[in-house]
This record gives sequence, C-alpha cells and structure tokens, in this order.
Amino acid sequence: MITCETFAAFERAGWPVFVTDADGVIQHANDAARSEFAGDLAASSSALDSLAAPHASEQLTALLVGLCDGPQKPVPIACRAGRGERTFTVSGMVFEQDGRELRLLQFLPAPAAAAGLDANA
Repeated sequence: MITCETFAAFERAGWPVFVTDADGVIQHANDAARSEFAGDLAASSSALDSLAAPHASEQLTALLVGLCDGPQKPVPIACRAGRGERTFTVSGMVFEQDGRELRLLQFLPAPAAAAGLDANA
C-alpha cells in the first residue's frame, strides 16, 4: 500500500510518474509527467501505452502486464515527447487503493547509452 507521504513524494518528483488502472488507463499524472507529455495527456482517459513511440508500445504494454506477476526489471522505452522521441527507463509497481488495483510507473530519463545515443558524438 502506498502511504499519503509516499504518494506526495511521487507527486513532487522531478521526473514523470503515472498512476494507471489495471487496463493501463491513466488515472493520475504528476506535474513532471504533465509537462513532458502535455500534448498526449490532453484527454483525461489516455492510455499509458499511447505515450510510447509506435515501435515501443508493445514493450510498455508488456511491462504493465508483467507487473501483475511481481516486480519487473526497469525497461528502456522510447516515448513520444514534445515533437520527437525520448527514451525513459520505466519501472513500476502494483498497489491497491480503495479496493482497486492500480499501477504506479516512474519514467526516469534514460542515460545516453540506453537511449541508443553515442555519448561521445
């Protein structure tokens, strides 16, 4: 279970954090998520996998499904951000609130190597 204090910390995080329902529909996004994905979060019922780049949506869906089986290894996932793509290392957890199973996912900016970029370029 996530405490109010823990949730408040995620709310203030400087990186995108999302809470989704069991189907991956975004229930809440922190300020960093709303800033990073502003155009894609216009609809309050956005599906989390809609934020992934077209070639990476299956990876994000697999992570969401896999969380039901327990903790998953963080995964680099290319996302649509602004007018381009940005790679995030995505990790998550399942928790219950008011009898509902929810998922909390953190989108940490990926290091250049994980994003497929040459740091020396």
